Amino acid sequence: MYEKQEKQKLDLRAFGQSVKEARESKNLSREQLAEILDLSPRHTQYIETRGQHPSLQKFYEIVALFNISVDNLFFLIPRKARPPIAASLMLCLMTWTKKNWRSSPLRQKL
Repeated sequence: MYEKQEKQKLDLRAFGQSVKEARESKNLSREQLAEILDLSPRHTQYIETRGQHPSLQKFYEIVALFNISVDNLFFLIPRKARPPIAASLMLCLMTWTKKNWRSSPLRQKL
């Protein structure tokens, strides 16, 4: 019989802290970031301070906007200890992100 396993929830508090630091380094207010991302300032605050999960699209926009590394969110093993397939997957994701970021309307907002 199939045993239901407890789901491991992604903890985005470190990501939120990275977003806050990146926003502050670009001298953007929380309200300005919210406007760029088309979110409410409160939602932006919760992403930064409570680790609230943004939608996948908003997650992508934030990562692309501030060039935030997400390695530590998806790979719990250090980069050097990762199997080659994980490195290949990351390379594909980074290539796709760079290509799409160049034509992204979000890039034009900053």
